[in-house]
Amino acid sequence: MSSETNLRLVEMRAKNYQRIRARVEFMAGVETLRDGTECGVAKRKPYRRKNNWKYDEQCKKTDAICIQPDFLAQRHDRALAAAVALEASDRPDDREMGERARKALESSEPNATKGKACHAAKGIGGDICIALECGDDEVLVTTDKSFELICPALGLEVERM
Repeated sequence: MSSETNLRLVEMRAKNYQRIRARVEFMAGVETLRDGTECGVAKRKPYRRKNNWKYDEQCKKTDAICIQPDFLAQRHDRALAAAVALEASDRPDDREMGERARKALESSEPNATKGKACHAAKGIGGDICIALECGDDEVLVTTDKSFELICPALGLEVERM
């Protein structure tokens, strides 16, 4: 099977998955999907280079496409509460995410809270941002266990599937 055939097969499966997922979300009453970053990198598409596919997963040093620092600065106290809640987790990945977020939020460096895909940044991830985007009247539906710590710290309702 050629790489072109494999790519078409992957694309067909991805479109089918999106249709099924959209139908389930519609039936469940999910109204809004969020990724927590509005990251320009996430909008990039893979491209063909020589005989391989390439995807640029980081922004360039000169790019200024990340809105996450401003978003978190406007919600600093709530973001910090979510980070502290993650640090109390019994799961190592949650604790690490919480510690990284807390340190970034407490840092005086202007770009400390950039996203994971930002140039030369480990990033603090999007989970806290996703929760911060939710209104008080919304229920955050997720498959990620970290939200069971983040949402109560923000006074939000969460349902993990």
